Amino acid sequence: MNKKDLGPKILDLLLLFLVFLFFQYITMIILNLILLPFQLSQDKINLIYRLLIPPISFSLILYFGFKRSKLNPKGLFINIALSPLKIIALFILGIALNIILSELNNILQSFYPLSERFVKEINNYLFNSSLSITILYSISTAITVVLEEILFRGIILKTLLKRYSVSVAIFSTSLFALLFSFNLQSIVSLFTLHLLLGWLYTRTSSLINPILGRVFYQLCTIIALYLLPYKIKGYNSKVSSVATFQPLWFNLLGVVLLVLGVLLLHIEFKKAEN
Repeated sequence: MNKKDLGPKILDLLLLFLVFLFFQYITMIILNLILLPFQLSQDKINLIYRLLIPPISFSLILYFGFKRSKLNPKGLFINIALSPLKIIALFILGIALNIILSELNNILQSFYPLSERFVKEINNYLFNSSLSITILYSISTAITVVLEEILFRGIILKTLLKRYSVSVAIFSTSLFALLFSFNLQSIVSLFTLHLLLGWLYTRTSSLINPILGRVFYQLCTIIALYLLPYKIKGYNSKVSSVATFQPLWFNLLGVVLLVLGVLLLHIEFKKAEN
């Protein structure tokens, strides 16, 4: 049998996405039934949705994905060796991409301004939440991004590589990941991030690398929003309807860190080859 006949077709991914939407809908209905006796305000209900629906729906779609692809979940984590140098490189790259992709979002916003309603909602969500809500949000985000990486890189990209070339498989997986995000405001940065994570997976043949890279990236966002005492314009300051750009020195810092992270990762790859 030809290797190209083993993997799923790209159109098969649309079925996976529809099933994901179904799982989200079912999860929302079940949560509504559970919360109905408590008579909560709509704001609190929306908060519970944000905290619970993503990890629950991704857990369900992962179960469906493993059953359909017949992949062994344990087989995804065979190659988990991580050197200190690789961890440092991925952490530096996480910071660099967080800075650079944040500015990409600002550039996109200059062409497509945000609505006042969205700005108010996002600022209340990010900056006016209590400590307990912030902690719960961070935990929910961490769980969700790990589940996303298992789905996008561990199942989808891994199986697409059986049928398509590396470039087509990475590109298709990245486009497909955008469907799951429902975030048009960050479409450029998210697509770029998924391309890089896809490359990292194919380069290392290890799922732990994109997972760690994604966790570091999200960790930088959480630190910048909630722990960094200094507010940097256009980065961790309050969102406005008009695009606000980051300082030049901050963007240059992101570029320098990107070069440093790539260099360290290149050294690590060379060591692994030898």
